[in-house]
Amino acid sequence: MQQIEDSLELAMKLTERNSERFGFQNGRDYYYISYGDILYFESKGRKIKIVAVGEEEEFYGGIRVLEKKLPKEFFAIHHSFVINQAHVVRYAYETVEMDNNTILSISKAYRKQVRERLLKGLS
Repeated sequence: MQQIEDSLELAMKLTERNSERFGFQNGRDYYYISYGDILYFESKGRKIKIVAVGEEEEFYGGIRVLEKKLPKEFFAIHHSFVINQAHVVRYAYETVEMDNNTILSISKAYRKQVRERLLKGLS
């Protein structure tokens, strides 16, 4: 019985997390994307590209400031990439593969913490 309750509680937390949205401004328009749909953020100069399920958007900002505001499922793998752990399908020492088959490099400075973070999710 306890296992069923624990499973239901986890499902409710995941549903709640996926209903939370990331908001940003591009020009005069405001956009909102569910955190659960975001695969990763990529810094390109002064712009940040959001890669989400079925869409890509850009806005001006700094990736380090952004990273501090994101839920704990998001973390840096490179000075230019912050990924959503829920969308990682394969992890290797130097790369991660995302749901959309994109392969992203893990920089040397982040390899240890990325390995610990992703392998912790397996235990």
